[in-house]
Amino acid sequence: MNLIMVKISSVYATLRNIYNILNSFCNYFTHHNKKHIFREKFFPGQFRMAEPSFQPTWLQYD
Repeated sequence: MNLIMVKISSVYATLRNIYNILNSFCNYFTHHNKKHIFREKFFPGQFRMAEPSFQPTWLQYD
């Protein structure tokens, strides 16, 4: 049982790492681009307002 839990938590950690990489990649284009070319092209309007609900709750644990 313990081994299964370790495996599941490692899978979650891997998924969270992938999510963090993708999220930082998106943040690089949406927030740090001075002209906001990427954001205006693909995420017009209220993309910033949708960010908090975009995070799955099971990625929040530590």
